[in-house]
Amino acid sequence: MKGMVIVGLLLLSGCASQTKVDTREGDLIAMNNNQGLSVYYQKQLQSDPNNTVLMAKIVKNYLKLDDIESALFYTKHLIDLGYDDSGFLYLAGNVYMASEQYLLAVDTFQAAQDKGYNKAELNISLGVLYSSLQEFDKALEQFNRARLKGFDDVAIKNNIAVIYIAKQEYKKAIAMLTPIYERVPDNERLRMNLAVALIRVKDYKNAREILSSDYSDAEFSQLVTTIKVL
Repeated sequence: MKGMVIVGLLLLSGCASQTKVDTREGDLIAMNNNQGLSVYYQKQLQSDPNNTVLMAKIVKNYLKLDDIESALFYTKHLIDLGYDDSGFLYLAGNVYMASEQYLLAVDTFQAAQDKGYNKAELNISLGVLYSSLQEFDKALEQFNRARLKGFDDVAIKNNIAVIYIAKQEYKKAIAMLTPIYERVPDNERLRMNLAVALIRVKDYKNAREILSSDYSDAEFSQLVTTIKVL
């Protein structure tokens, strides 16, 4: 399953800034009210249109809202202004990745590293990005770097298993995911990746059992058909 990647794990975990959050903003963040934050930030921008830190927050919020066009608009503006905060550059790399500008995303992530952004989530984002580009050795290197920094082991192994699936190394994927599935069977993405690998080796019985709570018999049959033609 070439090019298959898990992209929803950690694209939004970067911090755009370390500035103090006021009470109203903090309340909206605590409630995960991203739409309310969007309105709040726009009102703030009207009174302070040159505030680059605020615009970086707007980028992050639009990315959370999956409004990639708006996130990209403010990202480009900040880049044109020469705004090079390391956290923002990490965020910008994720915006470029979400807009499928993969080579620009690589350059921007590397710029974030050059500015001192060394958190594990950057390595994860680079790993996902290199997987999208089918540069699997580079992807594995980044996932392993994140692992050494203490990033969630389940998420990392899940991503590595996707690389094995993309390389048609299905037994490796099964060997990696099965022990994790036995520990955390409620991980939806893990269940799907393990089932895909099992279907690829024609172990339909175990794949069906793993997806029993997710798919009806008819839906599972359609899934098998779809995976076979990929």
